[in-house]
Amino acid sequence: MTKKKTTVWGKKTAPTGFVKSRGTQRGWSQKTCAEANDFVMNDLRHRALGGPCPVCLQTCKVYRRSFTADMAYFLIQLFKLKPEEDGFVDVNKIELRGGDYAKTTYWGLVEHKPKDPKDKKRRTSGRWRLTSQGRAFVQKITDIPSHVFIYNGKFEDFDWTDEIDIIKALGEFFDYEAMMQPTPEENK
Repeated sequence: MTKKKTTVWGKKTAPTGFVKSRGTQRGWSQKTCAEANDFVMNDLRHRALGGPCPVCLQTCKVYRRSFTADMAYFLIQLFKLKPEEDGFVDVNKIELRGGDYAKTTYWGLVEHKPKDPKDKKRRTSGRWRLTSQGRAFVQKITDIPSHVFIYNGKFEDFDWTDEIDIIKALGEFFDYEAMMQPTPEENK
């Protein structure tokens, strides 16, 4: 099987998927991108400051992202709101602090509705819904890993060294039982 050749600025480059760079570390000039990615994930995961990419020498970092109380709060609010016909809820109906709520997708607890391609004014649809895993977490049926590894803005892996439930995720900042009580609007 031959790999498709690609060009950059009119110059021939290595076949797609293979690394060819002038500034590589010794031995990395003919490795695949997947091999370089594996090296970065395995070697740099435990380095707080990151390290150089073996291919381009750019600084790379694998982030260990924790699940926060604000994320747990978002999930509970999403759980309590009545979704529209398509099952999604507009996040503008939830009082949010910061943008951490979007990171709950790394744990597979929510899904974001794709934006209508005809809508040129909005960057996103702003509509979310809980997955079955998210519902189980909010209802104290299941635990999740307390951290995930993020590389290049994308989920890479779970850190299973510590698991948390919704109570532990909320910490001392929120009272789970009080939050799960229906509000007067929800009783209607």
